[in-house]
Amino acid sequence: MSEALIWEVMKSYSSKGMRRTHPVGVFTREKGSLCHKRTLRDSGLARIRAVDVSINDDGIPVLAIKNANPEESRLPDKMWREVTLSGGVRKALSTTDSLLSDYKPALKKPAMRKVSAAYMALARKNKAVASA
Repeated sequence: MSEALIWEVMKSYSSKGMRRTHPVGVFTREKGSLCHKRTLRDSGLARIRAVDVSINDDGIPVLAIKNANPEESRLPDKMWREVTLSGGVRKALSTTDSLLSDYKPALKKPAMRKVSAAYMALARKNKAVASA
Protein backbone atom coordinates (compact mmCIF):
# COMPACT_ATOMS: atom_id res chain seq x y z
CA MET A 1 0.00 0.00 0.00
CA SER A 2 1.12 3.52 -0.59
CA GLU A 3 2.09 5.92 2.18
CA ALA A 4 -0.70 8.33 1.19
CA LEU A 5 -3.38 5.64 1.49
CA ILE A 6 -2.12 4.50 4.89
CA TRP A 7 -2.02 8.12 6.07
CA GLU A 8 -5.59 8.84 4.87
CA VAL A 9 -6.87 5.81 6.79
CA MET A 10 -5.04 6.49 10.04
CA LYS A 11 -4.82 10.30 10.28
CA SER A 12 -8.18 10.77 11.97
CA TYR A 13 -8.33 7.52 13.90
CA SER A 14 -4.85 7.12 15.37
CA SER A 15 -4.80 6.53 19.12
CA LYS A 16 -1.45 8.31 19.35
CA GLY A 17 -2.78 11.75 18.43
CA MET A 18 -2.96 14.49 21.05
CA ARG A 19 -5.62 17.17 20.76
CA ARG A 20 -4.58 20.42 22.38
CA THR A 21 -5.21 24.02 21.63
CA HIS A 22 -1.82 25.07 20.38
CA PRO A 23 -1.05 27.69 17.74
CA VAL A 24 1.46 25.47 15.93
CA GLY A 25 -0.78 22.48 15.28
CA VAL A 26 -1.82 19.00 16.37
CA PHE A 27 0.83 16.67 17.76
CA THR A 28 1.33 12.92 18.01
CA ARG A 29 3.17 10.46 20.24
CA GLU A 30 3.75 7.70 17.70
CA LYS A 31 7.11 6.03 17.35
CA GLY A 32 9.10 7.32 14.42
CA SER A 33 7.73 10.85 14.52
CA LEU A 34 10.86 12.90 15.19
CA CYS A 35 9.13 16.29 15.31
CA HIS A 36 5.92 14.90 16.88
CA LYS A 37 3.74 16.68 14.32
CA ARG A 38 0.69 14.92 12.95
CA THR A 39 1.47 15.11 9.24
CA LEU A 40 2.28 12.54 6.56
CA ARG A 41 5.86 13.81 6.36
CA ASP A 42 6.46 13.24 10.08
CA SER A 43 4.41 10.06 10.54
CA GLY A 44 6.43 7.07 11.65
CA LEU A 45 3.63 4.58 11.06
CA ALA A 46 2.60 5.66 7.56
CA ARG A 47 6.08 6.24 6.13
CA ILE A 48 8.12 3.38 4.70
CA ARG A 49 11.38 4.87 6.00
CA ALA A 50 11.22 6.25 9.51
CA VAL A 51 13.67 6.93 12.34
CA ASP A 52 13.11 7.30 16.07
CA VAL A 53 15.46 8.41 18.84
CA SER A 54 14.63 7.56 22.43
CA ILE A 55 16.35 6.94 25.75
CA ASN A 56 16.24 3.48 27.28
CA ASP A 57 15.83 2.66 30.99
CA ASP A 58 19.58 2.94 31.61
CA GLY A 59 19.64 6.49 30.23
CA ILE A 60 21.44 5.56 26.99
CA PRO A 61 20.10 6.96 23.68
CA VAL A 62 18.73 4.37 21.25
CA LEU A 63 18.31 4.91 17.50
CA ALA A 64 15.43 2.91 15.99
CA ILE A 65 15.22 2.54 12.20
CA LYS A 66 12.09 1.22 10.52
CA ASN A 67 12.66 -2.00 8.60
CA ALA A 68 12.20 -1.47 4.86
CA ASN A 69 11.58 -5.16 4.11
CA PRO A 70 7.82 -5.42 3.31
CA GLU A 71 7.42 -8.90 4.82
CA GLU A 72 9.02 -7.91 8.13
CA SER A 73 7.57 -4.40 8.28
CA ARG A 74 4.11 -5.87 8.92
CA LEU A 75 5.27 -7.73 12.02
CA PRO A 76 5.28 -5.53 15.14
CA ASP A 77 8.31 -7.21 16.73
CA LYS A 78 10.40 -6.93 13.55
CA MET A 79 9.17 -3.51 12.38
CA TRP A 80 11.95 -1.55 14.14
CA ARG A 81 15.68 -2.24 14.26
CA GLU A 82 17.27 -0.64 17.32
CA VAL A 83 20.89 0.47 17.69
CA THR A 84 22.22 1.54 21.09
CA LEU A 85 24.37 4.65 20.77
CA SER A 86 27.26 4.03 23.13
CA GLY A 87 30.29 6.25 23.56
CA GLY A 88 30.30 10.01 23.50
CA VAL A 89 28.34 12.54 21.54
CA ARG A 90 30.72 12.61 18.59
CA LYS A 91 30.69 8.83 18.21
CA ALA A 92 26.89 8.73 18.49
CA LEU A 93 26.49 11.45 15.88
CA SER A 94 28.97 9.69 13.60
CA THR A 95 27.08 6.41 13.98
CA THR A 96 23.77 8.14 13.31
CA ASP A 97 25.23 9.86 10.26
CA SER A 98 26.57 6.61 8.82
CA LEU A 99 23.34 4.67 9.47
CA LEU A 100 21.22 7.38 7.87
CA SER A 101 23.60 8.14 5.00
CA ASP A 102 21.06 7.21 2.30
CA TYR A 103 18.09 8.91 4.00
CA LYS A 104 16.69 12.30 2.99
CA PRO A 105 18.13 15.35 4.78
CA ALA A 106 14.60 16.20 5.95
CA LEU A 107 14.70 13.02 8.07
CA LYS A 108 18.40 12.91 8.86
CA LYS A 109 18.72 16.42 10.27
CA PRO A 110 16.01 16.11 12.98
CA ALA A 111 17.43 12.71 13.96
CA MET A 112 20.88 14.23 14.47
CA ARG A 113 19.36 17.06 16.49
CA LYS A 114 17.43 14.65 18.68
CA VAL A 115 20.54 12.52 19.36
CA SER A 116 22.43 15.65 20.33
CA ALA A 117 19.58 16.80 22.58
CA ALA A 118 19.44 13.38 24.25
CA TYR A 119 23.14 13.59 25.10
CA MET A 120 22.77 17.18 26.37
CA ALA A 121 19.90 16.07 28.65
CA LEU A 122 22.02 13.16 29.86
CA ALA A 123 24.90 15.54 30.63
CA ARG A 124 22.58 17.89 32.57
CA LYS A 125 21.22 14.93 34.55
CA ASN A 126 24.73 13.70 35.40
CA LYS A 127 25.83 17.21 36.38
CA ALA A 128 22.84 17.61 38.70
CA VAL A 129 23.51 14.22 40.34
CA ALA A 130 27.21 15.03 40.80
CA SER A 131 26.53 18.40 42.42
CA ALA A 132 23.86 17.04 44.81
